[in-house]
Amino acid sequence: MQEYFSNVYEEQYYRTIFDVQQNIGLATTFTKPDTNLIQKAVAKNYILGNYSIDGKYTVWKNIEYLQTTLEQKIPQGLNLGYNPRKLADIVDKQLKTGYNATVRLIRTEYNALQNEATFEGYKACRN
Repeated sequence: MQEYFSNVYEEQYYRTIFDVQQNIGLATTFTKPDTNLIQKAVAKNYILGNYSIDGKYTVWKNIEYLQTTLEQKIPQGLNLGYNPRKLADIVDKQLKTGYNATVRLIRTEYNALQNEATFEGYKACRN
């Protein structure tokens, strides 16, 4: 899981730099993404506290089961090319939490990682 999300991060980082270079019409120098930043971004996902409100009310009934399921199903689904809805359907059948809640969860995790990589890519272009 960590390796997969690290690859997603790096791909988004380089895609952002490429897009910026195309838009300004100049090639800029940049460095490879810092491995510490990648590990930090990837570790942010699936922090168990992310799925509770004020530490009191747990959004998901069994947090450990949620984490295990996500760590298995998200990389599998993305590697197989499943769109978010199909992936959410698979995860929902296992978690039984409600399809719409599962779609939001999957999109949130994936987008959070991509947003962080995009931000770092913009910072690299600014230097």
